[in-house]
Amino acid sequence: MTNAFPSFKRNYTLAAVEGSFFMGGIAFLSMESVMPAMVKDLGGPNWAIALAPVMMILGFSWPQVFSALWVERLRAMKPFILSFALIQRIPYLAAAILLFTIADGSTVAVMAVILAPFLTASIGGIIGAAYFELVARMIPVQRVASMWAIRNSIFAVFGIIAGFMIKWCLDRFPGMEGYAILHLMAWGMLMVSWIVFLGIREDNIPESTPTDPISLEIGFSAFMEQWRANRSLGRFVITRILFLLIFTAVPFLSLRAIEVTGSAFSLLGMLVIPQSFGAIAGNLIIGYLGDKFGVRLPMLLGRIFSIACLLVVMFATSTWHFMTVFFLLGIGINTAHVGDITMVIDFAPPKRRKFFFAMMGLLMLPGPLLAAVVCAGLRYLDTGFYLACITSIVAILISLLILHRVKDPRNHEVAKSPLDPQSTQTASQVL
Repeated sequence: MTNAFPSFKRNYTLAAVEGSFFMGGIAFLSMESVMPAMVKDLGGPNWAIALAPVMMILGFSWPQVFSALWVERLRAMKPFILSFALIQRIPYLAAAILLFTIADGSTVAVMAVILAPFLTASIGGIIGAAYFELVARMIPVQRVASMWAIRNSIFAVFGIIAGFMIKWCLDRFPGMEGYAILHLMAWGMLMVSWIVFLGIREDNIPESTPTDPISLEIGFSAFMEQWRANRSLGRFVITRILFLLIFTAVPFLSLRAIEVTGSAFSLLGMLVIPQSFGAIAGNLIIGYLGDKFGVRLPMLLGRIFSIACLLVVMFATSTWHFMTVFFLLGIGINTAHVGDITMVIDFAPPKRRKFFFAMMGLLMLPGPLLAAVVCAGLRYLDTGFYLACITSIVAILISLLILHRVKDPRNHEVAKSPLDPQSTQTASQVL
C-alpha cells in the first residue's frame, strides 16, 4: 500500500475533510429538507418545488460524458479540478447577493435558489470524472468506502451545527433575508473546502498523456459491450434509477411537517439535525460493512430504512414523528449515495475509468427527472402526498429486489472490458 499510494494517509484524511466541508456547506440548504420548503415560502410553483431536491443530481449528471473526453487527455487531475472548483462556488455567493437585494415574492428569487445548486452541480459534473480518477489514484479500493463514510460523517456533524443555525437564522430573519444568510454561510463552507483541497498530493500521475484518447462513439460502443457482457452492471444501473424515485415523495416531507405541526419555517433547522444524525448512522454502517463485506449489504439495508421512512411519514402527527422520519431518511440516502459511488469505482475498468464514471452518471438522469415530473403532477391532487409515498415505496422495493441480484464486484469476478474496442489488448492484459 505504501509504495502504490505514497501519500495515502495524508490524502485519505484531506479528501475526507475537504468533502465534508463541501457537503457541510450544502447542508445549510439541504436538498431534502430545506430547499422544497424554501421554494414554497418564496412563492415557487409546484414544478419548482418538485425540482428543488433533484437539481444537484441533474446538474451533476448531464455534463460528465463530454468533460470525460477532455479529462481523458490530461495527465494530472488536480490543476484541472482546482480551476473549475473555484468557479463552482460562485453561484451560492451570487444567489445570496440577489436575495439580499431583490424584492420579496420575485420570480428572480425562486430562480436564484433553484439555479444555484444546479449550476454548482453542473460544474461539479465537469470535474466529476477527474475527481473520481484522482480518488482512485490516491486511495486503495479497499479503503474507498470508509473514506466516503468518514467524509460524510464529518459532514453530518456540520449538518447538526447547520440545523441549529438554520433555526436561529429563520427565527431571527424569516423569509428572503434569512435565506440569503443561509446561502452566504453555504458559500463560506464551500470556500474552506477549496482551501483544504489545495493540500492534497496527486499520486500515480502517468509519465505521459494518453496516446489513444477515447472518442464519444468508441466510448459509448465499448460501454454497451461491457453492459452486454455483465448482467450485474445493468442491474446496478436499474436499481440506482429506481431508488432515485424516492424523490417523488421527498419534496412533500418538510412541507408536510410544517403543515401538520403548524410550525414556522424555522422548523426546517430541527429537521436537518436528525437527518444529520441519520447520515452519521448510515455512514458508520456502510464504512464498516462496506470495507469488510463490500457495499451491496449496506445498500440493501439503506433501502429498507428508506421504505421505513416513507411508511412512518404517512402516519406522522407530531414534530418528534417528523424528526424520526428525517433520521431514517438520512440513513437511507447516505447509504445509497456512498454505496453507489463505491460500487461505480469497483465496477470501473482502470484503463477507461473516467469515461466509465461519466456514463454511469449520465444513466442516472431518468430517475430524478421522472421523480420530479410525477411529484409535480401529484402536488395538484388532494391525495398527492400519500400517492407520492406509495409510488416511492414501490420503486424502492423493486430496487431492493434487483440489487439483491447484483454481484458485488469486490467479492465476485465480474466482466470488465478495456473500454476500447480498437485496442489489440485483451481485457485481462489491460486490467
